[in-house]
Amino acid sequence: MPDLNAGDELEQFLDHTTDPDVLVSAVVNWRELDDAEAREVWVDLRAWVEWLAGRYVLSASVIPACWWKHGGLVEELSALRTAHSVFFAPEDDGRGPLEWHERFANAIERMKKTTSCTSTHQESTVRALSADTDETAWEQWITAAHGEAMATSERRTS
Repeated sequence: MPDLNAGDELEQFLDHTTDPDVLVSAVVNWRELDDAEAREVWVDLRAWVEWLAGRYVLSASVIPACWWKHGGLVEELSALRTAHSVFFAPEDDGRGPLEWHERFANAIERMKKTTSCTSTHQESTVRALSADTDETAWEQWITAAHGEAMATSERRTS
């Protein structure tokens, strides 16, 4: 393997991720995904999730049939999809698959806590923090840095 500096490695990786012949997933920012891109991204994720569930024989307590209706689960599965593409890329040095499986084991535990759906869909309660926020306290809070300097200052005055 040629000796590459960090810039060459990044350029090679970016070239790799734009190659349509190589299945490397781009990071999906669901919050900013527009309607024009949505269908393609959802179809790709569904195919990958169905493969994942079958390949690893995952129960409905990990990935229920209504997985796509649960935002937190979609985020987790999307992140796993992206990581899987990167860790299993041909350019990987051989450690990627093991690292992916280590992260996957942690993700399974998180996914189990995302929803209580197993046989039927149960709507998740969306918590609207804006309704619970004390705006006066918030405005006071955001006018200070709250970093290490403040903590040191508070210790001196105590």
